[in-house]
Amino acid sequence: MKNFKVFITHDLISSGIELLKSNNITINKWPGPYPISKSNLISGAAGHDGILCSVADNIDDQIIDSLPSLNIISNNAVGFDNIDITHAKSRNIFVSNTPNTLSQSVAELTITLLLCYSKNILKFNNWLRDGQWKTWEPTLFLGNELFGKTIGIIGMGEIGKRVASICYSFGMRVMYHSRSDIQDIDVKYQTCNSNLSYVLQSSDFISVHLDLNQNTKNFFNYKEFIMMKDSAVFINTSRGPIHSENDLIKALNNKLISGAVLDVTNPEPIKQDSPLLNMGNVLITPHIGSATVEARNKMALTASWNIIDASRGIDPRNSLY
Repeated sequence: MKNFKVFITHDLISSGIELLKSNNITINKWPGPYPISKSNLISGAAGHDGILCSVADNIDDQIIDSLPSLNIISNNAVGFDNIDITHAKSRNIFVSNTPNTLSQSVAELTITLLLCYSKNILKFNNWLRDGQWKTWEPTLFLGNELFGKTIGIIGMGEIGKRVASICYSFGMRVMYHSRSDIQDIDVKYQTCNSNLSYVLQSSDFISVHLDLNQNTKNFFNYKEFIMMKDSAVFINTSRGPIHSENDLIKALNNKLISGAVLDVTNPEPIKQDSPLLNMGNVLITPHIGSATVEARNKMALTASWNIIDASRGIDPRNSLY
C-alpha cells in the first residue's frame, strides 16, 4: 500500500494528529509563522498526497497546478470559499470540509456577543480596570434587556436555528429570512423568506448566518443598512465579505444603525487603521466562533478522517462533490 503523505498548513489539535498517525499517514506540518505563504505552501506540500488547510489558506489554481501528486484538499472548516473548488474538481482532486462541527460553538459566541453588547460589558470592564469604580451609580452605562426585543436571523441553517432557539428562550421575538424553503422550522418563529426588507425594518438585532459565495458576497451593503432601524444592531459571526465594511462604517457614522458586533471583518484581519476600532458602539472579536475545545476537536477529527478515507482509496465522507 502506498505511503500517504499529508502536509498540514497550521496548528492542529493533537487528537487530529494522533488519528492520522494511528492510520499510518505520514505528516509534515508547517512550523509557522502563520498563515503560510503561497511559496512555502507549494514547496512544503510538494510530493504530498494531501493538504490539510485552514480558512486562512487560499488554495488557488496556481497552488493546485503546482502539486501534481495532490489527491485531496481537506479544509479544516465548514466554509470552503478559500479553495478553488472548480479547478480542483477539474484535476480530479477531492475537496472536503468539516460540516456539523461548530454550530453550537458559533451560536453560543453569537449569544455571548449579543449579551456583552447589550449589557455594556466591555465598557464596564475597561472602566473598572482604569480605576473608575468608586461607588454604585444608577445611570452608568445603562444597557438593554433582550426580553421582548426582536431578532432577525438572516440564514436559517444549523447555526441560525440554534441562535433562534436560544433567543426564543430569552423571551425574544424571532424572525428570519432564508433563501431556501426550510421544513423543520418551529412555528413559533415568524418566517419572512420572500421579504428580507420586512425583517430588516422590524428587528432590533440583525444576526447574519450565511455561507460565503458569489450570491452572498457584500450581501449587506448600504441599501440594507438603510432599511434597518436606527436603533438596531448588526451582528455578523459568519464571514466578513458578507458585509461591505465601508458601507457599515458609513452607516454607523450616519447613525443609520445603532451599533455593530463582528466576529469577522472585511478584510480579515482588520486593518489597524480601520475606523471601526475607534468606535465605542462596535464590538469586535478575531474570528473565534469555533474556538472551543469541543468544536476544534470535532473539526480536527473530521478533517483527518477525510484524509484517511482518501488514503484508503474511497471518497472522503465529507467530499464536496
